[in-house]
Amino acid sequence: MKESEAAFQTWFLDLAHLLGWARVHFRAGLTNRGWKTPIEADSESAGWPDWVLVRPGPELGSGRIVWAELKGTGGSLTGEQADWLGLLLLCGMEAYCFWPEDRELIERILR
Repeated sequence: MKESEAAFQTWFLDLAHLLGWARVHFRAGLTNRGWKTPIEADSESAGWPDWVLVRPGPELGSGRIVWAELKGTGGSLTGEQADWLGLLLLCGMEAYCFWPEDRELIERILR
């Protein structure tokens, strides 16, 4: 069954909330030059991951930060998205692209 990115995102955010993650997302706004995210970054923020999840651990330095790009059924990464996720991975970060069929994997990662 095909699932939209919006529906998948709702499930993802509900799960993250239930598991104690703080979540942040920067929404794009419509400008006279098209949809733009009001942050300063390389390439006008093109490709920046959809969500950043943060959950502190019991001791200083024991928490986790997860960078997540979400796709609906059949969605694919753009070159810019792959570049950002690759940079984050090279820096030792947890960075993922998830599709609706990854629910079991997502639950394991976020627990």
